[in-house]
Amino acid sequence: MTTMFRNYVKIAIRSLLKNKLYSGINVFGLALGMACSLLIGLWVKDELRYDRFLPNADAICFVRVNFPDPNTGIIGTNFVTPGPLQEAIAKDVPEVAAVTKINYGPEYLIKVTGGLLGEKTAKEKGHFATADFFGVFDLPALYGDPKAALAQPDKIIITRKLAEKYFPNGLALGKTLQLDNDKFYTVGAVIEDLPTNSTLQFDWLANWKVQGQGMKKWGNNGFQTFVRLKPKTTLSQAEAAMKGIYPHFAGKNFESGLPNLQPITDLHLYGDYKNGKSVGGRIAYVRVFSIVALFILLIACINFMNLATARSSTRAKEVGVRKVVGAMRSSLVGQFLSESVMTSLLAAILALTLVWFVLPTFNTVFEKQLTLDLAEPALWLIILALVIMTGFLSGSYPALFLSLLQPIKILKGRLQFGPGLWAGKASLAPGLVGVEPLARHVRLPD
Repeated sequence: MTTMFRNYVKIAIRSLLKNKLYSGINVFGLALGMACSLLIGLWVKDELRYDRFLPNADAICFVRVNFPDPNTGIIGTNFVTPGPLQEAIAKDVPEVAAVTKINYGPEYLIKVTGGLLGEKTAKEKGHFATADFFGVFDLPALYGDPKAALAQPDKIIITRKLAEKYFPNGLALGKTLQLDNDKFYTVGAVIEDLPTNSTLQFDWLANWKVQGQGMKKWGNNGFQTFVRLKPKTTLSQAEAAMKGIYPHFAGKNFESGLPNLQPITDLHLYGDYKNGKSVGGRIAYVRVFSIVALFILLIACINFMNLATARSSTRAKEVGVRKVVGAMRSSLVGQFLSESVMTSLLAAILALTLVWFVLPTFNTVFEKQLTLDLAEPALWLIILALVIMTGFLSGSYPALFLSLLQPIKILKGRLQFGPGLWAGKASLAPGLVGVEPLARHVRLPD
């Protein structure tokens, strides 16, 4: 078995080297298809992993509020929540381990003055948050204690990017920032930058106590609320416990409000709501692009198959001679499939190289942080499956087609090669290659 496989590989390499132009066209065509599919696959993977970097991500939920219209009965769902909802959940829902809210608003102006830095002013995206923010989101700290810093109204937490932007060597701890030309803050902690596949995006956090009294009004829907459920607590259990919040705390004008929990891992992909329920969102793009990736790969395989079969005239004598000397059909099929898999392997290597060079530009255009981690075992398993699947899919028809040729007709020169390789039902294939004259097949005379 090992000897036979070794012979397959040797003959496949010899055949590829003997027909360099043909092999190069096939390898490059497959590589382009694989590279496009791999880039789309990396994008899809990134979309599906939104917010999954968070510790205990499955326990973190985004709070929406459903309000039925008394006239139509249609349920509307608010993306933002009233200010007092966070305190009401903390008091009345024991199923919740921690709850926090942040403001939903514009970027603020930050001014830095000091020492050799001179004066720097820029708008930076950030949030005012309640003290339990890091009880819900356990984000990694680089310097200082984020939980303790956020509990103090004169402290600010910034990201690594902001620290390196405004302070030499990123040494920001204890330094002063002026926020919105108003209040001065001391940097109490520096946290790691948030990845691009995070729903929350900010560069600073400050304590909510500096804000006004609007957060105490149930009619002021300008906040985003997040909760972390206790272990073994289900979404339905927590929602059931929240049913009485509006009648109990909000009063008659708002008692029809019903908090609705959405896992934060679903927030990015399932953000569209209709009549009080999630009806999809960006997941539609993920599905479409997944189909596009498979379609591109399928076209590349069909083009390879078409070109391989169009070259049948040059392989017919080889098949006839090998059959005369006793080659079995199974060995011929194995040989042609091994050549196809070898071509697919070379295409995969070229595709990885193309993706490696294109990825920085792709990340810039689509504002992503996609990486091609060659040390990840899952990547090599995907590449191996892609090589085998593409090789067998691409080489199946040529292998079966050529192995069926009758040696006596080949050697006597009684084979005709005419147009219409994929006549009838499969007539689409020549169009996929784009070069009709290449599509020729073996046809016996009447």
